[in-house]
Amino acid sequence: MPSFQHFPAPIRAVARHAILSNWIVPVPAFLRGLAIASVLNNTAPPAYLLGHVKDGGWWYFFMVGIAVKAPIAFLILCLIGLLALVEFARAGKWTALAPAVSVAAILIATMSVKYYAGVRHVMVLFPLLAMVAGCAAAHLWQLRLPVRLAGKLLLLCLLAWQVHATVMASSDFLAYFNEFVSDPSKALVAGCDLDCGQDVLRLSQALQDRKVQTAHIALWSSADMTQMGLPPFDILAPFQPVRGWVAVSSRARRLGCVFHETYPLGAFAWLNGYQPVALVGKTIQLYYIPD
Repeated sequence: MPSFQHFPAPIRAVARHAILSNWIVPVPAFLRGLAIASVLNNTAPPAYLLGHVKDGGWWYFFMVGIAVKAPIAFLILCLIGLLALVEFARAGKWTALAPAVSVAAILIATMSVKYYAGVRHVMVLFPLLAMVAGCAAAHLWQLRLPVRLAGKLLLLCLLAWQVHATVMASSDFLAYFNEFVSDPSKALVAGCDLDCGQDVLRLSQALQDRKVQTAHIALWSSADMTQMGLPPFDILAPFQPVRGWVAVSSRARRLGCVFHETYPLGAFAWLNGYQPVALVGKTIQLYYIPD
């Protein structure tokens, strides 16, 4: 169990007594998860959003996350779906509002959270939003004259846009961001919203193709780098410019996170004076720093 110092006093006393007395409790893993979540929330760790870092994050973090991670066509269908649900409400079919109300309830609940580490924490929203989008699709298809044709054409265009976004992201689903974002690393970078070490093997291939003999790397990954087919390398130290080939991932560049170590912000800012030779995958910038 984690430390109980952040628990309310009565709960802290009961929890300590339970541990010391070795109580038999139901669903211990669930209780441990609640305890860890409580500690994380009360410590208010730093969060990253839109190029800024703030302890405890922002109440609108997940709203922004959904806005930049969900396909735009899907978001448009969700908005149309909300309008379509108004007709169900007017007809007294209140149960049809359940998905939309659930989405609102979850988002409202997250506003008081102080631990923002990725959109995956609200992944349950997406099937609920899909129900709202499905309602929009049915509404557009069933519109009456004189807008019947316009509704069907709009629906077909949105579905085609959605298919296009899916196909274009097919090799990098994890790093997908919609067209609202030109540089994903400025929007979200922590919590595997962009960089979760998924491009290490691509980096290995890129270095092999360039016949690189040695490299300096600063990546966020839990993989065993000695098994990744990389040439001899060293880990890039913070605030220390080097020469030769340098590979830095988005999470390391923006947050200073390198192999689960966290350096101060700006640890690799000296690289801003150079242009990367290549973008490896979606997350690793490869530089060559001349002598």
